[in-house]
Amino acid sequence: MRRNTLLACLFLSLYATIPFLAGAQTYTGDVLLTTQTEVDAFDSGGTPYTEVAGSLTIQATGTITDLSNLSALTTVTGSLSLTDWGADDTAGAGNPLGGLTSLTSVGNLQIGSGDPATVTGLQSVSLPALTTVSGNLLMQQVPNLATASFPALTQTGGDFNLTHLPQLDYFDGPLLATIGGQMRLNELDDLVNLDNLPAVASIGSSLIIRGNDNLTTLDGLSAGVSGGANFTLTELVVEFNQVLTSIAGISATISDVLTITDNSTLSNVGRDLTLVTGMNSITINDNASLTNISRIFDGTGAIEVADISIAGNNKLRITGGQELNVTNSLVYSNNPQVSLLLNFEGTTALASALQIVGNSSLTETHPLRNLTTVTGGVTIQNNDALTPTSAIVDTQPVSGLTGFQSLERAAFLTFDGNDGMDNLDDFASLVVLDNALQITNNGVLGDCCQLPCQVAVDGAAFDTYNPAVAVSSNSGNCADKAAIRNNCVSAGCAAAAPVRWADFRLEETPRGVQLNWTTTTETNNAYFTVERSADGNTFSAIGAVAGAGTTRSPRNYAFIDERPLPGRQFYRLRQVDADGTFEYSPVRSILAEAGRGAVKVFPNPVARGSVVSGAVDSGQCRSLNVYSGRGRLVRRVTVSPSGNWRLQTGELPAGLYTLRLAGADAADWTRLLVR
Repeated sequence: MRRNTLLACLFLSLYATIPFLAGAQTYTGDVLLTTQTEVDAFDSGGTPYTEVAGSLTIQATGTITDLSNLSALTTVTGSLSLTDWGADDTAGAGNPLGGLTSLTSVGNLQIGSGDPATVTGLQSVSLPALTTVSGNLLMQQVPNLATASFPALTQTGGDFNLTHLPQLDYFDGPLLATIGGQMRLNELDDLVNLDNLPAVASIGSSLIIRGNDNLTTLDGLSAGVSGGANFTLTELVVEFNQVLTSIAGISATISDVLTITDNSTLSNVGRDLTLVTGMNSITINDNASLTNISRIFDGTGAIEVADISIAGNNKLRITGGQELNVTNSLVYSNNPQVSLLLNFEGTTALASALQIVGNSSLTETHPLRNLTTVTGGVTIQNNDALTPTSAIVDTQPVSGLTGFQSLERAAFLTFDGNDGMDNLDDFASLVVLDNALQITNNGVLGDCCQLPCQVAVDGAAFDTYNPAVAVSSNSGNCADKAAIRNNCVSAGCAAAAPVRWADFRLEETPRGVQLNWTTTTETNNAYFTVERSADGNTFSAIGAVAGAGTTRSPRNYAFIDERPLPGRQFYRLRQVDADGTFEYSPVRSILAEAGRGAVKVFPNPVARGSVVSGAVDSGQCRSLNVYSGRGRLVRRVTVSPSGNWRLQTGELPAGLYTLRLAGADAADWTRLLVR
């Protein structure tokens, strides 16, 4: 009988503990805990909950001293929010979430409500077992928060946002590898580095680093990622970080917005920022120590961007050569040590304004020479180094205003305070200013007679009685309106351009390098000579294309260089009039991968897994050998009777390969880059 009693007691004891051991206590719905009484009552018949199938909000409007009743929680499918925690809330001694030692997963994590007065008692945040935030992690407006530790966290499915945490000097996320949305580090006044975020390998959209008063370097971010992290970002913003000296630790491809502004000690932008065509804006403003941005603009392909602003960089000297097609607004101002513009050769029309202001060392505007229309206004102001001979084109000194030789129309033109220019002959193509013309305060400008010859201002001829025209404080024939009226009638005008270029571009094709160009108008144009150069200085003629004579309609032209040079080569067009006079087009360049001899390949470089194709001279050979970078034969490709061939790169490791005709001499080869 005693044995049966003992067995029955043991059975009842095990039965009573089974629900707790199983860990299957789920609360379905949203939970709001405001007092200690509510915290203590949050269980299932005395058994702690292990899961909340909803959101859990801790809002200590009453006093909370103990959160141990939540220690069994492993999952909150919705949001875990701590939005009210005062000095009288003593649970966890300023680190209330530290007791949630079993919590591994939440939907969203929110610390702070946006009102710093409600969370003054919160000094530390720690969730030692948390591995996953499937949505957003947001910590904001917590004035006394000094440390945050998430030693097991590996990913956030959404944003990672730390904002206005003025005393946070330690954030620990050693395993955080994936941020599904944007990463924001804003106004973290005591944070000095990102060394405790070494594993970040992927950011889903934007990286924004703003207003961190003591942040000196970003080198620690992703420092532990093997081979380094290369982020694919829609937006990179680095601004108002007053002691940040370098962003070289960031490697990224940026598709929409690049902003680097108001970082007074920033001197190094690194070498691994790649821009993607179709961007919305590029802004590099007010970085007092920045000297060189060429690493940003060192790509080989042309970039289209709506708005660009390079302004207020007091020590900036070196800019970069990547071709830019700006479509909306262009600001280049108050960079006193810059002598050259960025490469704006691809820019033909601006839907908004152009400002070139306060660049006291700027000597040339030549990269703007394909610009024809500015729907907003053109302001050229206080650029004293622009002179009639300050630019160098084809080794010859030319006017600093050659960039405006194709400009035909703008809302207004303001030419003010440019003390080096003595004439405005470069505006020979300008015919319409929709609103106004201002020519003022140009100390040596003695000849602006070119403009009255052809320009209509606010719908009326440019004459000295047009109220939309302001001329004053210049010199000579351009001193004021009266000087123009008295002197310009007999002064004559510069000749209009014989050809107005709308477009000139290069493209590598299986047949060779194809040149395509478009003119908007032509006057007595006999023909174009196509010229090529290996160094950009010495050009040779390789062909000719007939011109259209005189026309006011756009004309398209094409020419194929079937035997391009190896490596980078340069092309220009020599436009020849019927009377033998000529002028040159802008110079274009392309990195051709034709190698030497008969082998042609396209595309090149190629993404691994894609198919490349090419051609050799018909009947020259029947196969093509593919060699690795170490010279080992890795593939043999059959060439069709017509000379065509195809190569699947899926089984080729990334690298540089040599393609050589089987049995041909050493001249018949090319390079192929597989990425």
